[in-house]
Amino acid sequence: MTTLAQFRTAVSAELGLDNSTSGDQPAIDLWVNDGVTDVVIRTDCRVRSASLALTSGTSDYTLDTGILKIKTAYVTSTGTKYWLEEISLDDIRAYQRAGTGNVSPAQYYAVAGADFFVIYPTPASSSDTVSFDYVPRPTTLSASSDSPSEIPSEFHRAVEYYAESRAASYSDDAG
Repeated sequence: MTTLAQFRTAVSAELGLDNSTSGDQPAIDLWVNDGVTDVVIRTDCRVRSASLALTSGTSDYTLDTGILKIKTAYVTSTGTKYWLEEISLDDIRAYQRAGTGNVSPAQYYAVAGADFFVIYPTPASSSDTVSFDYVPRPTTLSASSDSPSEIPSEFHRAVEYYAESRAASYSDDAG
């Protein structure tokens, strides 16, 4: 596993940056962490499951901030699973304005911002549950010995390349 210190060394050596704490190290750390997030989002290399109990008459919920991206979602209503289709928040609000009322099971969901989850139609039953598979937000690398455990080691080079690309732009190095 590649550590933050190893990422710092590789990026600074490739572009001739100052890897000291008073030099470019804070920027390199930021680029490495951005690279970890980018790789996690693009590859879905770690996926987890979670569920959310729905409340009758409530369409808006707050997701755990550890959820970076929802891959799939379904609602369980009276023991049956119904897959949900992701649509835009604007579309859900338009459906809500059209006013079909509370109906179970829900058919659509939207995610807005980092943690805003909306379901439509608004659940009529408090026994409904939404379950989803999601990509978890990666842990920020801060200590020199930290390693991106969310990413298999064969993808660590992609994090390095991401950081080097950002560093090249920072140092205005077209190479």
